[in-house]
This record gives sequence, structure tokens and C-alpha cells, in this order.
Amino acid sequence: MMRFTVSLEENDGFDKFLQASLVGGGKVYIEAKVHKKPKSWEQVKAIHKLCHLLIPHYSKAYVQQFDLDSVKLSLKHYLGYTRKATEGEILVEAINAKNTLQTMGAPTNATDFGKMIKDLRKDLIKPKSFAKATKEEMTELIRKIEKMAADMDWQEVKLTSLEKEEFKWNNS
Repeated sequence: MMRFTVSLEENDGFDKFLQASLVGGGKVYIEAKVHKKPKSWEQVKAIHKLCHLLIPHYSKAYVQQFDLDSVKLSLKHYLGYTRKATEGEILVEAINAKNTLQTMGAPTNATDFGKMIKDLRKDLIKPKSFAKATKEEMTELIRKIEKMAADMDWQEVKLTSLEKEEFKWNNS
């Protein structure tokens, strides 16, 4: 059995709730969660700076104009920062594929549509959101982006020493 001491600084009625709950053998359940430090603002700025710096390189490499969103999407897939698609996403993807096939004159039926759904359930992945990344994930993503850029000899795609120092200071 674990015992906790709770000190209530404000009279919010919680003390009375606890007393009333424990009278007559009542039980109180307490949930404990590990509080993780959220990603820092510097990490968010660092990811966006690196993505902005990648725009001209992606545009040149793919002979296609990239913008910030397309660079982020491409990066997420390249880095494997993805998740399995939800049932709703799978259904939308299947409907779009069916409509495309019909537009091209290809016949589709319920069996074809069912097979599409089955295949998409197995294979469809979607990018995760940078906004929902943990501090550790952000740190790893930044490291991988800089390594990728260095491997491609895109020397200006990196954080400055000052940015890295601010990042370390706020990341501890």
C-alpha cells in the first residue's frame, strides 16, 4: 500500500470531498502520470528554419517548385516520421482512387472497392504532425535533417552555433 500526503493550499472543497469519500470505507483513486517537458519554442523554430532552408534544394533536386508544406510532407516520409492511416483516411483515399479510375473510364465495382480498402488498410501511411512531436522526437528529427543535408552537401542547411546553444539551453 502506498500512502500520499496531500497539502491543500486553497480551500477548493477537495479536502471535504476526500473526507466524505473515505467515511464508511469509501475509496479514492489517484492517477499518477509522468510529466514530460514539452518541446521548446526553439525546437519548433529550428524545424521550421531547416524546412525553409530546404525549399530551394528540394525544388532544384525534383525540378518542381516546393513550398514549406511540401518540404515538411516530403521530409516526414523520408525520415519515416509516419503513422498508420485511420479508417476515415483509408475510406477517403479509396473513394478518391475509385473516382479517379471512373474518370479515366475504368470500371469499378464493389469487389474492387473492397480490395482497395483491404490493401489500403495494410499499406497506407500518413505523416505525423511536427506540432505533436515530443521533445525527444523533435531533437531526433532536427539531428536527422541536419545529417541528411550534410550527406547531400547542402552546407547552408544547418543551425547556427547560437541557435544550437539556445536549443541546448532550453532543451535541458
